Amino acid sequence: MKKKLFLIGAILAVLAIAAAAFWPRGGDVRDVQRIPARNTMYSQEDIDIAMDIAIEAFSNGFEGCKLLSIAYDEAETLAEIDRQRERYGEIQFLILVSEFYVGDNAEPCFEPGTTYGGWKWIFRDDGDGWKLVNWGYA
Repeated sequence: MKKKLFLIGAILAVLAIAAAAFWPRGGDVRDVQRIPARNTMYSQEDIDIAMDIAIEAFSNGFEGCKLLSIAYDEAETLAEIDRQRERYGEIQFLILVSEFYVGDNAEPCFEPGTTYGGWKWIFRDDGDGWKLVNWGYA
């Protein structure tokens, strides 16, 4: 009987360790609302590519957070192009904004129980596709 209990305990311990090792550690992106863009300087395909990249970055980081929505922001995009024109010349920038909720077990840089809105995802295209170059409150 003791051997049986020991064996069951050992199996449960191994399963718990395996579950912890393979449990997703990034942000939750399962129910993110993608807000479609209308009448923009970029195609919806370009915007969708940038959204895919931002969503993947969120899912690989932002532990304990849940991405609620993500959208293209034309006004911020035009402002970023104007800010960066002197530095980069005629280059393409694209700005997405998102909203996410911070859970109790989130990274310590975020306030648990808080929803962050207007979180920017900044992309640049040097001619070889969209690259995520920065994020946050810029």
